Amino acid sequence: MHGCNKLGKKLALEIPEQEIYHFLQASKRRQLLWTIAFLGAAIAILSGLRMYMLGAPNSLMIGPAALLGLTALFFAVKKGFSTQYASVMVLTIFTGMLFLLGAMSGGVDGPIIATAPFIPLLAVLIHSRIAGVICAVIASVIVLGFAIAPLMGIELTTVHYSSDQRSIARAGFILAFIIASTLIAVHHAGLRDAMAASIWQHANKDHLTGLPNRRKIDSTLEREIKRASRYKTPLSILLLDIDNFKQYNDVKGHLMGDTCLQTIAQKLDEHVKRPGDLLGRFGGEEFVIFASYEDNSEIRNRLESFRKHVEKSCSVCGEHDVHLTISIGLATGVPGPDDSPAEFLRQADQALYQAKQNGRNRLEARSVGS
Repeated sequence: MHGCNKLGKKLALEIPEQEIYHFLQASKRRQLLWTIAFLGAAIAILSGLRMYMLGAPNSLMIGPAALLGLTALFFAVKKGFSTQYASVMVLTIFTGMLFLLGAMSGGVDGPIIATAPFIPLLAVLIHSRIAGVICAVIASVIVLGFAIAPLMGIELTTVHYSSDQRSIARAGFILAFIIASTLIAVHHAGLRDAMAASIWQHANKDHLTGLPNRRKIDSTLEREIKRASRYKTPLSILLLDIDNFKQYNDVKGHLMGDTCLQTIAQKLDEHVKRPGDLLGRFGGEEFVIFASYEDNSEIRNRLESFRKHVEKSCSVCGEHDVHLTISIGLATGVPGPDDSPAEFLRQADQALYQAKQNGRNRLEARSVGS
């Protein structure tokens, strides 16, 4: 508890878990993005060579165009483009190549246009569900365009394999495939996102008390400090510690100690926490609350009232009488531009240590910032 300097250093060095989670997700999508980009370029080059051998001289331009798109993607990522923007570039190139290669290979009667259903699938994997739906619409328009254009006397393709009626039937089959694959991909992505959200929620919750855990506290504190500093609103951070908790465990056992922690957490939620405050378990028998306030005396009175409530209502009897009390360290103030989360926690920790040194079962407060 007293290691205030270690606490500040540790918080300053730690990376918020939410940022790690999103970094790992972005890394996976980045790897998938590059894999798809290289495979797409290879398929485009091979398709261009194949069509050139079948008598389409203009198809030789497909290879350089694919390499140019891959080079542009490389420099875009190197210049700092996010995975989201880079994936949009890949999807744009893919849909453009679908139209170009489709026109050179016979439209809906050729082999290239049959790959249209895979573009929405790729969009969901490397970008989002909305991107998948947009790509499904674009791919559908391209397929319908190739099927309907001959009926209107418009020549979009350089090769013809069958009659217009067969083209319409083939287009309908491909459109059904596009719709089915998009629905499956969107549904799967929804399940994936729901599962990830559930895992993330459990990773940020203390299983004993049901309160946010230290991971959630650390990731939230910096945001609250910045918000209070930007809008010049006062912020309070309190650390609450159960006095003589080791004796409580020795008298009643660890299971009753767990019940004690759950009881304190529930009472804090009922009597101290207000809408907009963050209540969490800091570790062991310590709890933390982030709260905004307008009147410094109001939050002090609220905490004093809760301290007295615990003192009067919580006690156990065994071989020795153990009265359950709490000590509170409070740090309040308007954060300045240079005030860090570690400084607020350090001041609250020192105030809590002072409350312990002065006899426990008391509230000590310190001012931070302006």
